[in-house]
Amino acid sequence: HIHTSRNLIRVLSAAACKLSGKKLVITVHGSSLANGFGQGSKGLSRSLIRWAMRRASHVFAVNDDIRQLCLDIGVAGDRVTMLPAFIPLPADQVSGDKLPAEVREFIEAHGPTLVGAGWFGAIINGQDVYRFDFMLRSLAALREQFPTIGQVILVSGTHDESIRQKTMALRDELGLNEAVLFVD
Repeated sequence: HIHTSRNLIRVLSAAACKLSGKKLVITVHGSSLANGFGQGSKGLSRSLIRWAMRRASHVFAVNDDIRQLCLDIGVAGDRVTMLPAFIPLPADQVSGDKLPAEVREFIEAHGPTLVGAGWFGAIINGQDVYRFDFMLRSLAALREQFPTIGQVILVSGTHDESIRQKTMALRDELGLNEAVLFVD
């Protein structure tokens, strides 16, 4: 079972499973599969991705658009399941007292509070997937109308330390040091 944002890994995994007689399950989350078929993609690349996806024993798509793309690629309908990436917790498991104190205090001091998430330096097809720079510039613009707005950004990890450093420098440049809380 692979869950990757790289089409090359999907192709290599399909080849390895074919050679070894193993079954392959692929979870597709995000826009990487669509990008592999998008404007500027090469015919050979599309063919390899199509081949890999069709070889999977099963594909889990996290939304209807991805499910439809899998079907359009030629994955058999009985081998594609739409399974949302974010399954909501029961209401009795969600409460402010379960938040770390630092996060709870930040939210109490800001209003409204936005939440973002992602990886530093997650680049797919030359594009920064999570666009923390866009989040920060948008927050700076919103502070003109909502001076107490804040943003909690959940960081899953760092692929590129230089992008992390550039993001922190942009936060400081925009005067958002007190308005943004990065949670690793």
